[in-house]
Amino acid sequence: MPRAIYSIPEISSIGLTEKEAKADGLDVTVGRAYYKNITQGDISNQQDGLLKLVFETETLKLVGIHILGERASDLIHLGQAVMSLGGDIRYFINHVLNYPTYSEAYRIAAFNGINRVYKAGVKYKKILKSKE
Repeated sequence: MPRAIYSIPEISSIGLTEKEAKADGLDVTVGRAYYKNITQGDISNQQDGLLKLVFETETLKLVGIHILGERASDLIHLGQAVMSLGGDIRYFINHVLNYPTYSEAYRIAAFNGINRVYKAGVKYKKILKSKE
């Protein structure tokens, strides 16, 4: 169930935090996207914000999403849909999202997480193959 705090800035989350996942014995990695690095953040003059994906390192399966910033309570539902269908961060890399929107942060966070798991120089093609 997603949670939201309608403050300035908004805060929203679903699933486990990094700390909770590690306490449950999961090997997790985090991918982050900062609003200051997305086009909609520039257009809207919303430089303060963060979208954070928590996912299992081996399977890339999403276990938590945490958003602090403009439209966080709206953005959480995209992640909720992917999580409820058992999806992983490859969804955000393999699918096109409207641009420029705050949802671009999902794609940036997914690539950030992939870069943390796999060192530079590894071809994304091998990493991003669909589950078989």
